[in-house]
Amino acid sequence: MQEILEDTLRLLEGCNCETSCTECLNHFHNQHLQSRLDRHLGAMLLKYAVWGTIPSCASPEMQAETLSQLRASLELDGYRCTATGEEVMPLRVEHDGRLVAVGCFPGLIHTSNFIHPIASAKGVHGHLALNEYLLRSDLPGAHLMVKELFAS
Repeated sequence: MQEILEDTLRLLEGCNCETSCTECLNHFHNQHLQSRLDRHLGAMLLKYAVWGTIPSCASPEMQAETLSQLRASLELDGYRCTATGEEVMPLRVEHDGRLVAVGCFPGLIHTSNFIHPIASAKGVHGHLALNEYLLRSDLPGAHLMVKELFAS
């Protein structure tokens, strides 16, 4: 069993696809839910369940990369965005003289007691930590969540 779990982890972490493909997770029998499969989340869950590895936020640079599609969407909508790579503010979003800090976190640590480092960002009018899985599956929803911070 240990060998199977280790091979599965190597498969999930070694694939080059964004979330899932026929090389790692997709096959005929799961085609009805392939849009929801995420090899990164699967690897994280496997490491936690088998080895007790507690998930943590990616580096600020990786968070900025994960937020790149949201950044592009917001820029098309007239927001000024800067991927800072700073720990407390992976993405700065500015509009109408206001500044919001945006970061993201793995879906497995979405608990009520989790506090993202952006909560300590200074000089901002608001902050938003987005679940990476939900960000990938609902970019328009994430875009609206950022816009709502500027409306309040």
